[in-house]
Amino acid sequence: AVKDQGCRKLTIAVLGVCAAVVLVALAARSGGSDAATASEPPQRKYETNFMDSPSTRLAEAELEGAVASTQAVQADAEGGIAVAINTDYTETSAAEEVGMEDWSRGGGLALEAEAAEGELTCADSGEDCTRSGCCQGEGLQCFAQASNYAGCLAACTNETWSCATLGKRTPLTNPGCSGLNENCLLTQCCTLPGTQCFMKNDFWGTCAYSCDSNEGWSKDWSCMKLGEVQPEVCAWSGGACTYSKKCCHPGASCYQKNSLEAYCSNTPDNDVGADWDGSVLGGSMSEFPVQPVKDASLAKGTTLFCFMAVLPGSPEEQLRALAESKHASIYACDGHMTTSSSHADMKAWDSGDNTLVNTEVFVQVWRNVKQDGQYKSFDWTVKVDPDNVFFPDRLRYHLQQLRAPRNFPIYIKNTDKEFGFLGAIEVFSVEAMDKYFGKDNIDDNDKHCFREISSNSGEDGFMKGCMDMLGAGY
Repeated sequence: AVKDQGCRKLTIAVLGVCAAVVLVALAARSGGSDAATASEPPQRKYETNFMDSPSTRLAEAELEGAVASTQAVQADAEGGIAVAINTDYTETSAAEEVGMEDWSRGGGLALEAEAAEGELTCADSGEDCTRSGCCQGEGLQCFAQASNYAGCLAACTNETWSCATLGKRTPLTNPGCSGLNENCLLTQCCTLPGTQCFMKNDFWGTCAYSCDSNEGWSKDWSCMKLGEVQPEVCAWSGGACTYSKKCCHPGASCYQKNSLEAYCSNTPDNDVGADWDGSVLGGSMSEFPVQPVKDASLAKGTTLFCFMAVLPGSPEEQLRALAESKHASIYACDGHMTTSSSHADMKAWDSGDNTLVNTEVFVQVWRNVKQDGQYKSFDWTVKVDPDNVFFPDRLRYHLQQLRAPRNFPIYIKNTDKEFGFLGAIEVFSVEAMDKYFGKDNIDDNDKHCFREISSNSGEDGFMKGCMDMLGAGY
């Protein structure tokens, strides 16, 4: 009787001889082209196509307990033509031996089919999915770390991983988009218009208007963009509203021109021609309240960036200096700046009241804030008039009690009078400021608002109206 060990070595030896015979036959068949490389050191190649040859076996060779290179031989079931590939033998699966990049078009397809039929169990979170190429958790994808390990993740950003995809992503049971403060790694889409899913790490991502890995709430995030930006919900006056069916300008409507076109107008008598269909497809943006988050740990922070616009040569300069000397007003905020304003005119309203027509002046002031750039590092931006007695700690307390959601454009109403927003102190979330300034150009949206509202108003009414148009809530 032959002992088990001797039997194993004999079997391996026989397989090695068979592999050598096949290689000789292949060399003869190809005119000796392979013979020239027969003496070269074995190298890993990934040329096997398991779809063409259903029968596959792996020949192993082990000499005196040492790990050695051998040949994996695949025999064509019909023609008997063998295809040999060089591999460096390790104690891993056949899928790994043929290489990760060939997994999906080679043996991986067969393994995936086994998993679909229940013969091979898909990997759970934290388990190796190299062999199965599939994941149990919905929305997860099998990503390769190296040739001998792969894991189930929603997304892969680890620079030490190859991040090659194995198999298909597990579909979601109830597909849909994610809201604020929800993990969007699986859905990779957002419900709020203008937002996109940004990745923090392999386990968390959320919807936001922008993401900066160098500063602000998203500091040290990956900020990798997942999916597409959710389309904006409104069109400016004269703009196409075929998709959104909503207009930015309060009081405007979306009018259908024909079966393919629709446009926004707040002066339909001038804009809607006789040859138009004329049907109203939708209305306009308006102010809306933002609901507080239930979990205080998910609420927006209370860091403040405060600024003051000072008219040169006026008593405002002394007020600013007094605040600085007492470390009060904007100088008690987490960040601050001052900028210069300019003279504005008074204008009488139809009601008989007078208002300061300073919109154009403060449009430039806000551009100075944008150019300064500090606001991006704080949760809230606060504009404070020099003659306003302002206590930042009181504002922080009120903001904390509001429990405003993170990553949402918000302005704070500050009075019960008129439209609820007066210019002595104006408070905006950093997302609201990003919306106002525009993503690509410093004055994209302020120009739109300036054209829609005109300059014949106070700056406070202009800013509130613009925020309403841009989809910021209060």
